[in-house]
Amino acid sequence: MRISDILLPRAVVVPLSADSREEAIRQLARALPLPSDGQQEVELSALARERAGSTGIGEGLALPHGSCRKLTSPMLAFGRMSAPIDFCAPDGILVDLVFLLAVPQEKFYCHLYPLSMLSQLPACTELLDQLRSAESAAEMFQLVAALPI
Repeated sequence: MRISDILLPRAVVVPLSADSREEAIRQLARALPLPSDGQQEVELSALARERAGSTGIGEGLALPHGSCRKLTSPMLAFGRMSAPIDFCAPDGILVDLVFLLAVPQEKFYCHLYPLSMLSQLPACTELLDQLRSAESAAEMFQLVAALPI
């Protein structure tokens, strides 16, 4: 599985205008190509996970994740914040890039591989710079879809 297998162009949100991590998760869940009740299920699951512990991983990145009964395979939404927000990341850096991973509820373990791929991103400083300076959602999608992970 590659990032390009689970991220659709319409699920890239730029700018992501939210003033809290809860609102960022809500907006990204709405970008997923799911019926509204499925989007809400992902949102509530991701918010519950966020309350259990921050998904801010450092270098301005957050990887919230949740599950949904309607899914049969993982899906990803991605957004660049219009203004960085606090995700309580361990390095204290405010988050401006958020990837929301949605996985099937019955196969929740299948979030491990995509999360492990995405957790490598803080080491990709050149890519992070490119994502932060990209001029459009389409350009951001191309950058993420080209990842060899």
